[in-house]
Amino acid sequence: MAANPQSRIFYNQVKGELEAALKQLNFASLTIAQPGLIGGKRNEFRLGESIGLGILKVLGPILPKKIRINPAQRIAQAMLQAAIQQQPGIHYISSAELN
Repeated sequence: MAANPQSRIFYNQVKGELEAALKQLNFASLTIAQPGLIGGKRNEFRLGESIGLGILKVLGPILPKKIRINPAQRIAQAMLQAAIQQQPGIHYISSAELN
């Protein structure tokens, strides 16, 4: 989510540049997942993510789907399904679709 090669935020800029580079490869089928904050177990502790996850867990039921936590398992399922289906063209899986 928020991938933009012109973004002033470095992380979003790099994600946008990567998406643009992938499109240039002209794959017969390309699916780009754009999750928001990813929920699930982590081996390392990330303070900012922990705070964000805590807030989103509490507010989740009242937030729009596009800014809710995306479960890692659901992201993996959607990506696997896209790989199996191999729909021709470029496709995006939005954060809202991953809930």
